[in-house]
Parts: sequence; structure tokens; C-alpha cells
Amino acid sequence: MNTRFREYTEDKFFVPIKALGDLRAILSPCTSSDSNGIAGSYQCRSVYFDSPKLNFFYDKIEGEEKKLKLRIRCYKNDPRNEWENYFLEAKCKVLGKVQKWRIPLELGEVEKIFKTGFSMKIWEKLFSKNVSEWVARSFVKNFLRPVVTILYNRTAMTFTGIPGFRLTFDREISAFPPTFLKPPSGNFEQIQGLLPLPIIFELKSNVAVPVSLLQKMQKLNCKQVSVSKFAFGLEQLMERQFDFRSSLLPKHSFISEL
Repeated sequence: MNTRFREYTEDKFFVPIKALGDLRAILSPCTSSDSNGIAGSYQCRSVYFDSPKLNFFYDKIEGEEKKLKLRIRCYKNDPRNEWENYFLEAKCKVLGKVQKWRIPLELGEVEKIFKTGFSMKIWEKLFSKNVSEWVARSFVKNFLRPVVTILYNRTAMTFTGIPGFRLTFDREISAFPPTFLKPPSGNFEQIQGLLPLPIIFELKSNVAVPVSLLQKMQKLNCKQVSVSKFAFGLEQLMERQFDFRSSLLPKHSFISEL
């Protein structure tokens, strides 16, 4: 089980519905559909983990310099199919630079994690290379538990001629409780959990985003933002379930224009 490690920058934008067609037309000549899914489109389902005190969540919304995420993610190429291809992913973001570690998991391993938590064997496999001591310790020392499930539809593509330059559109983003392995099925349940978020367009690359692309996006009123599907979804889930109204948690404080 080899760890896949990647380091990159990540830029996020809100895309107005009316601008989506124009943006896709701009990207079409210089991009190719991702090899996954149908024409690069598929469903993502991520279960995020956090400490009992929600340290990862509060570090995000309070704007801490170092931000961490841990999730189990799986995919579905067709809504009629079963979920498949489970992965454990850890992310660390410091001053705009993202590091990500990823290993594949068997369904049995996923079930065991939900029942008994993370074993040292899993941690050792995940952090087998390119990891600093503080990052590994931040994950391993906490009693991490599932806190929210995020479900959304993604269309992915790659930038022609620039290896590792990936572009994704995420839409119909929903949040659900994390107490089940299988997410709700059918459109009704997804609509019930929908979050009040527009389309999120992400650019992930080891090189600077072309200035010409940024200028065209600005003309389409695509706003660059700092947003976390994990943090936004967890807040919305807590509000739905518990009428969560804490003065320590300003509403949408972690979404801001850049």
C-alpha cells in the first residue's frame, strides 16, 4: 500500500450559474476531461474526522496559519452504481501551500476504522514519506471521530501542457450525519441536505494560474474565495440538528472573498 504524496497551491472561486457555460467554453480549448467518471464527471462522498473538541474545524474558521483535514473519500461514476474506490486522505495547508497524503483502503478497513478508530498501522502507511513530525503528531495524538459527511457532484479536467494542473467544478453540495457508512440514496435525500453554496471552481497546480484566465474569470464575476466544504457543511449540520447558535462561531465566518 503506497502513499501518494502531493504538494500544490489551491485557488477557489464561486461561479455564478449564468457564467458556467461561458467559463466552460473558455476552458474547452486548453483542457481535457479527467480520466475518471463519465466525461470527467462523478460523485464524491467524503466523511471528515475531527477531535472531540473539533480542533480542525475551529482552526479553519478562526483563520489559524496551519490547517488540517482528515477524510475517507469514495466515488461513484453513475448514481445507479455502488460507491467504490475508498481512500484515506490527510491534508495540511500552511500559507497557501497544500500537502496531501493518500492511501487506498478496502471496505473492510473502512468499516474497522468506523468501529474501532485508526490503528498505528494505518497511520504508518499514510505518513510513510514527506511528512513533518508536527503534522503526523497532530493527527495521531487526537482521538479522531467522524463528524460530517459531504456529498457532491464533481466535473474534473486537466490543463493541457501543464502536468499536475487540475481544475474541478463542485456542485449540489450536501451535508449529512457521519453515523452511516452508506450515504442516502436518491435525489430527494441529497436535496434535503443541500447547502446554500454556489458552484465551487478549484484550480490545483504547482505553477501560477495563467493571468489571462484570471482576467477572463473576473469579467464573468467569478469571485475568488476562501471556503471549506468541510467547515461549512459541519456548521450547517450542527445548526439543522441542534439549532447551534454559539457566539464562538460567527455564521459563515470562514467564507471570505480574497
